[in-house]
Amino acid sequence: MTSKDRNHRKKTHRPVRQAGPDSQKAQSPSGARPEITTPENTREEPSLFDQHLRTFFDCSNDGMNVCKWDMETNTRQLVICNDRHVEMSGRSREELLAVDDLQKFVRGYATEEEILEYRQCRLECRPYTGVASWIRPDGKENYYEFHATPIHIGDSVYVIGVDHDITEQHLTEQDRSRTEQLLRLIMDNSQDGINISRFDLEKDVRKLVICNDRFIEMSGRTREELMASDVDDLVTSIEKPSNSRKLLQEGVPVRGISSWIRPDGKENYYEWVAILAELDSVPHIIGIDRDITEQ
Repeated sequence: MTSKDRNHRKKTHRPVRQAGPDSQKAQSPSGARPEITTPENTREEPSLFDQHLRTFFDCSNDGMNVCKWDMETNTRQLVICNDRHVEMSGRSREELLAVDDLQKFVRGYATEEEILEYRQCRLECRPYTGVASWIRPDGKENYYEFHATPIHIGDSVYVIGVDHDITEQHLTEQDRSRTEQLLRLIMDNSQDGINISRFDLEKDVRKLVICNDRFIEMSGRTREELMASDVDDLVTSIEKPSNSRKLLQEGVPVRGISSWIRPDGKENYYEWVAILAELDSVPHIIGIDRDITEQ
């Protein structure tokens, strides 16, 4: 421990009321003593934690934990946790309590600057937050957003953690990112005009959201012009099913033939296929246009 850290500890220490004998006998709402507070499941005496904290631990849907932080080694030893914390980790309570540094079971995503800031927060008893994931023995992914609150008790520093499971959200974002990358790869290398438009079902208006360079080339216009207009105002429909709107709403791909109304007067005929899709709960039309001008 550096002299700076020792001086800082003296300045930032706040007295914490110890739980009294009555609080040690506190019962859970069900009448049974919560498993998380029994001496065999904690490294420290349960008198550190009052009834309210134990009840909060027992009833929370988030992973709740208290770790003892060693400022010299920057390690965290688990003192107490609830069942949800154990479940998210994919390990046994005994494994979690036995490891000398809980970080060995966790994959962090903080930058070096953020790690230094976390340390400062622990010294100054300031809360901090971040994202991490468990390194589970079964290989399953578990990402969580943690909210940590340091407290000083005597000469020890404890960190109360609340871990909110964001696995589903994280994996959804990953899938979306991969889908967007794949879509971009297809669009950038396709010889067809690919476009996605936001579709107003009431007004029957298509507003371009994204398109590839080939789509712009076929239109004879700039990307800015296309983005600012109702796409259907810039084309002439030659052939399409009379019930195309109904088919789109049923999720059936619709095919037809149109031509661009180009400012330079050049002809450009294309065969198109379109399908209606919900993107972020908003109707969009995904279109693929194949140039058939020479045909």
